[in-house]
Amino acid sequence: MSASQTISSPSREALQQRKFFALMMGLGILLNLSLLYRRFLSHTLQSPGILLMDILSVAFLGMLIYTFTHQDTRRVIPGILLLVAAGFLYLSQTRLLKSQELLQATLENETGVVYLTLRKDHSFELMRVTWAGITDKDEGRYNLRGDRIEFNQRPDSSLLPPEARINQGLILLGEDSTAQIFRIVLDERPTQ
Repeated sequence: MSASQTISSPSREALQQRKFFALMMGLGILLNLSLLYRRFLSHTLQSPGILLMDILSVAFLGMLIYTFTHQDTRRVIPGILLLVAAGFLYLSQTRLLKSQELLQATLENETGVVYLTLRKDHSFELMRVTWAGITDKDEGRYNLRGDRIEFNQRPDSSLLPPEARINQGLILLGEDSTAQIFRIVLDERPTQ
């Protein structure tokens, strides 16, 4: 009987380690998926979606540290690869890898703030931020012709008109009487 107990004891521990490893890898994959679909989560779930990503991050990092300190360090390598992938996904969604800002303007209203950013590579972002975080984000391409901004490639659901006007530190979206007025906070356009 003692021989069977010595055989089953290590296999039980090995089984627990495998389960822990599978749980850690599952959390890492969920973390990467949540970063990949970050806009969807923050738009549909708003604050709970952001909280979910934070919980996944902390749980995955905790399990990765535990595995590194208490278990076989070879099992840490896939976790580190998932962590590096999550880092790349996160960086791709930040300003660090994007083109330099050429023009930035804000519109403050009763529901929050809307940010319009034009970049040097002719891409733009229109981001609505409320108390619940980023609620909507449109991206596309633009052309700048003097004091006119032509939004060429924009989402079909975008509230942006095809054209906007720059006038005395303001960007006017729409017709004069119903225009949304953005205040320019950064202007790096070359002077003519």
